[in-house]
Amino acid sequence: MKSLNSKKKSIFVLPLIMIFAVAIYIASNLGSWLMISDPLPPSLDVLFTLSGEMSRIVYSKQLIAKYPGVKWFFSYPRKKVMSNFAREGFDTSRIFIVDTCSNTRSEIAFLKNLVKSQPASLMQTETAISDDVLKIGIISNWYHMRRIKLIMDTQIKNKTCKFYYLPAPPESEDTYKKWWRNKSVRNVVRLEWEKIFLYRFTHF
Repeated sequence: MKSLNSKKKSIFVLPLIMIFAVAIYIASNLGSWLMISDPLPPSLDVLFTLSGEMSRIVYSKQLIAKYPGVKWFFSYPRKKVMSNFAREGFDTSRIFIVDTCSNTRSEIAFLKNLVKSQPASLMQTETAISDDVLKIGIISNWYHMRRIKLIMDTQIKNKTCKFYYLPAPPESEDTYKKWWRNKSVRNVVRLEWEKIFLYRFTHF
């Protein structure tokens, strides 16, 4: 009888252990799964920086220097920021401030209209490889990239464009690989997954 009871307990306990192990694996990778990072391409025609933390601007400036001739579209609520770029020595004729967007979806809607209405004026830069493909770098923070790609995959169906997801470098890999250690990062990861599931639920 005891042996039979032990077998019954094992049949009940083992699935629970497996479910618990899977749950731990999923939870521990929630931060990493938000990160999408493509290698830097040989050339870019356009940089599109979504509004947010200063690290996005800093990284975008580095890429502007790396890709001479690239056009930079920067979602930002105040146009006076352009004078700051001029004082820093940037060619402001390559910088376009977008101050009409209120959230990620409206920023991607702007990008969709941009590549649809002005493909000729955006293609190609002086240093770009002439392959008739508009190469666009998307700049944001690591936790934002999964949702950006999700929205773009559902909203932009332009085969003449190639998008590169280029997050601003985080402080360390631990920031997203061990996201549960920091309260602010935990909140960001939770909020992003809530937005992803909400978007999925409303856009089948």
